[in-house]
Amino acid sequence: MTAPLFDRTDFGQSNLSLPNGQCWNDPNDKTLKVDCTAYSVEDDVQSNTLRELMVQTDVWCSSGAVTADGRLIQTGGFNDNGRQTIIGGRKQFNYEFYPKATAPGLLHLPFMSETNDRGVENNLYPFVHLNVDGNLFIFANNRAILLDYMNNIVMKTYPVIPEAEAWNYPSSGLLVLLPLKNIKAGNAEAELLICGGGSKGSYTQSLKKKFLPALNTYGRMKITDSNPQWVVETMLQGRVMGDMMLLPDGNGFYDVEVTVPPSPVLAPSGFYVLYVVHQGVPSQAIWIQLQH
Repeated sequence: MTAPLFDRTDFGQSNLSLPNGQCWNDPNDKTLKVDCTAYSVEDDVQSNTLRELMVQTDVWCSSGAVTADGRLIQTGGFNDNGRQTIIGGRKQFNYEFYPKATAPGLLHLPFMSETNDRGVENNLYPFVHLNVDGNLFIFANNRAILLDYMNNIVMKTYPVIPEAEAWNYPSSGLLVLLPLKNIKAGNAEAELLICGGGSKGSYTQSLKKKFLPALNTYGRMKITDSNPQWVVETMLQGRVMGDMMLLPDGNGFYDVEVTVPPSPVLAPSGFYVLYVVHQGVPSQAIWIQLQH
């Protein structure tokens, strides 16, 4: 099993050289006009070996998807040359397809400008899911739409989450489409779960060395309901930049990277956190003391 990895090129040379004296030349690059180091590798997980790959442009903050024939298509980044659907980006209030359709190229999407917080954005890397009706559910900042992407028509505008916060980069929460229900009955239900993120303004405040707490809320909404509404509850703790995916058995897997403080404050012996998990969602927790 192998995994392709790639990273930005504008931080200077990497610590891995390209094979056989290969170099890439870019007279417009502000960091290095000629660079002979690798910014992408193929990682063989079983043998723990790397194969150097060459990128032709700066792939900073881009995304990608695997096509049916096994190719990895990288979209976005700098100098992107976007039939993946590419939505938004910095000062890009539109969407397009790759490979490109005959015409038009870019399709204007006012929703992306409406969700752009001046000076902060908070709508980069919008969450996108394919709804059961074939339309795209797009969530950015703190609201969502259902888009007929073939005809560029907004089919539905969902209510704003009743929290004055944001869930997209740089606030960076996470959203997952839960297992579909009633598929065989012909009226499939699609429900979303969105968790965590940074408080609005946390990015600009961090530049002033003021660090706001992460959000400890999560919201659920059935996007297939005739009158969908968000249900917001609290989690055990705040979290940002997590990853959440569904396992083959329908359960959820959640992962978040944390750094242990040098002097952590641990619970005294005999104290435990008690909470109930219902349908994969934990309740609000309480501390209890058990007598031995």
